[in-house]
Amino acid sequence: MYYSINSTHRQSIKIDRECKPEDGPMKIHDLSFAEIERINFKTVDDIQSLMSTARRPMIFEGLANQLSFLEKWDLSFFEQMESSVPVQQPETDGVNYFFKYFAIPMKEFISRIKSGDNLYIGAREILGEGGKPSGKDGLASLADSLEVPNWFKREKIRSANLWIGAGNNKTLLHYDPWNSIQLLRQGQKEFFVFRNTDTRNLHPFSVFNFKALYQGKVLHSKIRPMTVQKRYQKRFKELKGFRGTVNAGDVVFIPAGYWHYVESEGQNIGVNFFVHSDDQTLHRIEPLRSYWIKDRIMLHPVRWLYRLKYNFFQVLRKVFPKRVGS
Repeated sequence: MYYSINSTHRQSIKIDRECKPEDGPMKIHDLSFAEIERINFKTVDDIQSLMSTARRPMIFEGLANQLSFLEKWDLSFFEQMESSVPVQQPETDGVNYFFKYFAIPMKEFISRIKSGDNLYIGAREILGEGGKPSGKDGLASLADSLEVPNWFKREKIRSANLWIGAGNNKTLLHYDPWNSIQLLRQGQKEFFVFRNTDTRNLHPFSVFNFKALYQGKVLHSKIRPMTVQKRYQKRFKELKGFRGTVNAGDVVFIPAGYWHYVESEGQNIGVNFFVHSDDQTLHRIEPLRSYWIKDRIMLHPVRWLYRLKYNFFQVLRKVFPKRVGS
C-alpha cells in the first residue's frame, strides 16, 4: 500500500500503470509502475521535513513557481551567454548516456535546439560543493541570479546543475549518490523510478570493472532502457517502480540511491540541486556502498593506471612508429 502525505494526511489509492509490451525490443515502459506521490505542501517546515527524512520519490506540484529567478531563465536568457558549455547527443537508441560530450558556445546550442537538433545539456554545474560558484562547465555567471531554495541548507549542496533540451530527450538508467531536487521551468518530464533495494536487478557496473570506471560509468546501469538486453530481461521485467509526470512549475524529489530514467518532452529547461543527506548511514546500503568504494578507493588508481597505459603506448609509437598501431 502506498500513502500520500498531504495537509490532511489522507491515504491515497495505489494506482498501477502497466503497459503491455508491444512487438519489438523490451523497453522500460513495459514494466508495472505505481504513481509517484504528488504533494501540495506549501510551508517551508513541511517541505524541509519531507526532503530530509523521506525515502521515496515525490512531486511537489507548483512549488518551483515560488522561485522568481526561473521566470527569466528562458531560452532567450541563455542565448545572451558568451561562454561555451559541454553538450551531448543521444546514441542510436535515442538515449543520452552521459559519457561523451563536446563543448560549443551557448548561443550556438540554443540556436540549434530551436531548429530541432537533438542536443542536451545535462547536469552541467553552476554551483559546487557547499553552494559555491563553479567554473567547471562555463556556467559560473549563472550563480549570481540562481536562487537557492530554503528547503535545505546551502552548506548541504553538493552541486546545482543546469538541464536544457530540445525535446524527446532521454537519460540513461542511473542513480545519484545524493538527494536530487529538480525544478522544472519549462517543458514536461516523465520520471521512472526504482528503489535502491532493486539494485541487484538493475545491473550496475562492478567496482572491479576498471574500463567502465575509467569511462565514467560510475552511476550507470548496464541496462539500455529503450532496448533492454535479453540477458537482463528475466529479472528486470519483475521490477515494480514508480512513474510520474513533472510539469513546468513542479519540483521532483528523488532520494539518494534510487534508480531513475527520465524522458523530456518539448523544449525543456530545469535546474537541479544535489543535496547531501542528513542520514549518515546511507553509505552502508547498495548502491551507495559501491559508490563509496568507487569514489574513495577505486577511481584514483584506475585513472592513474589508464594514464600510465596511455603514456606507455605513446612512447612506443614514437620509438616504433611502424609497429605500434594507432
